[in-house]
Amino acid sequence: MTTTIDQITQRRRGVELITHDAAMSAGGYTLIASQTARGHMYLVDIGGNVVHKWKMPVRAGRHAAILPNGNLGYNGNHANSEDCYAPWSMWYGGDFYEVTPQGETVWRYQDTAHHHDAHWLPNGNLLYAACAPVPAGFADRVPGGTAHSPDEAMYGDVIREVNRAGELVWEWKAWEHLNPKDFPIASGFGRYHWPLVNGLGVNARGEVLMSLRTTSGIIAVSRETGSVTMHIPLRVVSHQHAPVPLSNGNILTFDNGNFRAGAHVAFSRMREIDPATHEIVWGRTRTIWSTPSTARS
Repeated sequence: MTTTIDQITQRRRGVELITHDAAMSAGGYTLIASQTARGHMYLVDIGGNVVHKWKMPVRAGRHAAILPNGNLGYNGNHANSEDCYAPWSMWYGGDFYEVTPQGETVWRYQDTAHHHDAHWLPNGNLLYAACAPVPAGFADRVPGGTAHSPDEAMYGDVIREVNRAGELVWEWKAWEHLNPKDFPIASGFGRYHWPLVNGLGVNARGEVLMSLRTTSGIIAVSRETGSVTMHIPLRVVSHQHAPVPLSNGNILTFDNGNFRAGAHVAFSRMREIDPATHEIVWGRTRTIWSTPSTARS
C-alpha cells in the first residue's frame, strides 16, 4: 500500500485556529494580509471566524491595518515596482489604498521604491520605508556583509512621509545621518541594502522608530534634525522586526534571532525593552528548532 504525503508543509501542520485559551486572550480581531492570497483580505475574530472580507485589485505587499475610521489601510504590491536586487520581490509594496468596509477606494498613493513597513498616522499622513542607491563611494565605507561583486549596487533606506494630497512632507536618508562604522552589516547578510529598515513606529515624542534588519538594532530619529536620539544595539536584539512604542515609554519588538551569538535562528522572542537603560523588562520565547546541543527555553 502506498501512502501519499502532502508536500505542502503548512497543510500538514494544520491551518485555521489551532488553539484558544479564553482566559489568556485579550480578545479583539486579527487582520490577515497574505502575499499569496491574490488580494483577498480577511478580518478574523478571536474564535477564528471570518467576520469581514475584502478583495483588493493587487496582492498584498507586506502590511495592512484597520484605521480609526474603520477603513482598511492596504499596502499593495505595485505592478511596476523597481527591480532593485534579487530578494526585492519578497518585500516590496508601493501601491497604497484606503478602502471602506464596502470596498470603495477613497485614497490611493504609489511609490515604486517602497519596501516593508508603512504606517497610517493619526493625521491622515502615510509614513513608509523606501530606498535608493547610496552615493558613489559610500558603500566602500560600510563594513561587513557577505562578499559581492564590485559592480553590485548598494541601496540605502529613505524614510518618507506624505500627506493626503500626496505631497512629501518629511524625508530621511540613512547615509546622511548614520555613521557606517557604527552600523556594520552582519556577516550572514548581503551588501545590497543598508541598514534595511524593516519596521517603523512613532513614539510619544514624535520621533520615528526604525528597526534596522541587516545591522541589528532599533533607533529613534528626530523629525527636526534627522539625528539619532536613541539606539538599542545588537547586544540587546538580533535582526528584529516591528518596534512598537508602548504607553509606558518602553518598546516592544519581535526579536527574530538571525545570527544571534551562539545560535542561528534557534529561537525567536518578544521583548519589551526600556530604551533608556536597554533593560529587557518582559519577554516570551518561542523555539523555532533545536537539537540537544542548542535547545533553549
